[in-house]
Amino acid sequence: MPKYTAHQNTKAVHSFLPQSLAVQVNKGAGVDCQGFDEAMIVLEAGLTSGSGSHVFKIQECATDTDTSYADIPGAVFTAITTGNDDAAYVGRLNLRSRKRFIRVYNTGSDAVLLASAVVILMGARVEPVTQVNTAVFSV
Repeated sequence: MPKYTAHQNTKAVHSFLPQSLAVQVNKGAGVDCQGFDEAMIVLEAGLTSGSGSHVFKIQECATDTDTSYADIPGAVFTAITTGNDDAAYVGRLNLRSRKRFIRVYNTGSDAVLLASAVVILMGARVEPVTQVNTAVFSV
């Protein structure tokens, strides 16, 4: 059996760069999922201040236009508050039945949260995958 080469079969793309989220609506960048079978979304939540919460959900669209994104039913992370912040959260999508682009969408109220979200695209139909960034190491 040949050695599994993750860097040739997967691709990591930011939807949310690390940032402080304080406003009510924050839209992540669209991620082109064409040519991949699955996506794992990794949400990194830092410390929250304030009494409110932040809810992150995944949206999709066919053409990556800001107004055409729609929620994916069931693709919602647990609301993040001061009681469950400072943690990593993971969600998975089967991309075979999804539209071409996805993004992470955040709504918040009365809370400031440090957060980022990375979409890890897996199951490439064409290998090797062209990476966003060159692998720093491969040992």
